[in-house]
Amino acid sequence: MASPASVDSGDGSRKMEQITFRFCSECSNMLYPKEDPDTHHLQFACRTCQYSEEATHSCVFRNILNNAVGETAGVTQDVGSDPT
Repeated sequence: MASPASVDSGDGSRKMEQITFRFCSECSNMLYPKEDPDTHHLQFACRTCQYSEEATHSCVFRNILNNAVGETAGVTQDVGSDPT
């Protein structure tokens, strides 16, 4: 199974935690996030067998936006002369 990277560095500042896929130890299928209805805790559960494990962290998705301008800058110069 995959294990997440360390959250805290030695100086106490928090760094970005790596989001990894988790796999079932019994059937090797992917584990999906699921809430335990009794305790309201996050778990990762297999959809094929009944295996589930407690989540060690609560982040299941991260959307990182990149503001850097790439090599597409200036490509729109010829849009006015495009007949389509």
